[in-house]
Amino acid sequence: MVILGIILGIGASLSQSLSYLFSRRFIKECGDDWRLLLAVSHILMGLMSLVILPFLCVRQDFPALKAAVIPAIGTAGFYFTAQAVLFAALKRVEASRISPLLGLKVVVLALLATAMGKQHLHWQNWLAVVMSGSAAFFLNEIGGRIPLKAMVFVTLTVTGYSFSDMNIRDMLIVLAPAGDRGPFIGVCMSYILCGVCGGLMLFKTGLPKRRAWVLAFPHAVAWFASMFLFYWSIVMINLIFASVVQATRGIISIWLGVIVAELGMDHIEKPLSRGVLWKRIAAAVLMVVAIVLYSVYRQ
Repeated sequence: MVILGIILGIGASLSQSLSYLFSRRFIKECGDDWRLLLAVSHILMGLMSLVILPFLCVRQDFPALKAAVIPAIGTAGFYFTAQAVLFAALKRVEASRISPLLGLKVVVLALLATAMGKQHLHWQNWLAVVMSGSAAFFLNEIGGRIPLKAMVFVTLTVTGYSFSDMNIRDMLIVLAPAGDRGPFIGVCMSYILCGVCGGLMLFKTGLPKRRAWVLAFPHAVAWFASMFLFYWSIVMINLIFASVVQATRGIISIWLGVIVAELGMDHIEKPLSRGVLWKRIAAAVLMVVAIVLYSVYRQ
């Protein structure tokens, strides 16, 4: 189960990293309108959830679904707010700079989980958490700091994601009677609510043009897939361990950024010098070590 959980977490990281690139592309090609991306992408994910959910549920799941409504609202509310702030940050900075900093979520999540009595960590686990957070910090420092306003947005994003993840954990516990279908039901419940929020945003953004739907679709699919993998990973291992593994998106985003820059898409990702690239990779090794350390001393 541990190996499967790690594989799922890495898969979630890859899908998320791709979604950041697609969102950056949308923002650059649709007039820097991150609100439109937020609305359209979540309407698409909400529609996907409405199609999938009936195939996942059976009559016996109804009591669990009813009990999962409150944590689903918490999950969707904190996540949707965090995602809005993240898109505002991506308007200002490349995805390969923002993504590694999201690894700081591990530190915030560990503090919240411990303070709320949700999970007990040994000192080895704390060392892994600190290493993961330090890696995110060094990855940002190498090659110049990001603007202060974008850094504030990242901090708010990480905090929102952390509170959302705590609600994901509670929701998955409630949905445990559904067995292997539980994580997928949880994703669909959360993103139906997010789809409603996206629909309400259209009153402010106006009706999107066809090109907006086309450009938002790859981001929506990549993010939606990452959430299925992440929720499943939480069930296989635990929330904080899954988040430590998820922090590998920083490494993946760096390499994806290099590939995109090499393809000449400078408006999405700027080219890196070889020295900066290898320094960032060296800092990213801390992420891998943190994963191994947490795995050995996991609860």
